[in-house]
Amino acid sequence: MFRKAPFVKIPESQDGIGKAMARFSNDADMLGTSLFGYAKNVMREMISVGRSGTLVDWEGDYEQRTYALAYRAEDILNWRVGRVYGHIVPTMIVLVALGGCFVRGLRSRYAST
Repeated sequence: MFRKAPFVKIPESQDGIGKAMARFSNDADMLGTSLFGYAKNVMREMISVGRSGTLVDWEGDYEQRTYALAYRAEDILNWRVGRVYGHIVPTMIVLVALGGCFVRGLRSRYAST
């Protein structure tokens, strides 16, 4: 699947979205992994287990940028989907995180108090 490197077209501007996308393409997870390498890791998980998850978040304290966090299938504990504006989308996702569970959206029985 990854015999050829993917073609990613990034806007050429040196400010705004072009600069942000170039930075994300070179370091997708804030651990030095390129977007191509990150995609390969996610695909490896998809092929071996059948599903995977990616949380795209904003680091607003120091670097002021987006980054991606990969979640293995076994780290996705629960989820719920619902119809929003005519589309089926996730409305709740429960993920394993360091020190317990990370609940995005709604409180759950998995959340530690």
